[in-house]
Amino acid sequence: MEGFDLKYFVGTFNFDQLMALFTSGEYQVIFHNRIVIGVGVLLLALIAYPKSRDLGTTALVYTLVGIIYGVGGVVLKNSAITDIGPFLLLITLALGAIGYVIFKKLLLAR
Repeated sequence: MEGFDLKYFVGTFNFDQLMALFTSGEYQVIFHNRIVIGVGVLLLALIAYPKSRDLGTTALVYTLVGIIYGVGGVVLKNSAITDIGPFLLLITLALGAIGYVIFKKLLLAR
């Protein structure tokens, strides 16, 4: 498949379309969407104000982790793990989760 088609990606969630998203530059269209920019400005405003900094930081982290692991998990579910691309995505997500657990349980233990 040559280019990226958002409707096809949402319908299939396969690894080839995910790679086409990043290689074709179509991810910039998603980032320049008014809703994405509005949510980003809102989160930055929450982080900038001292009384709501914890809420803004927590919301930003949970949103990014949810999007990355949500899309990654669905793409892995619909792709053949025997290919190298989905396998590397699986390893990256697994190491990220392990690193988070090590960071929270061992390094931040009080």
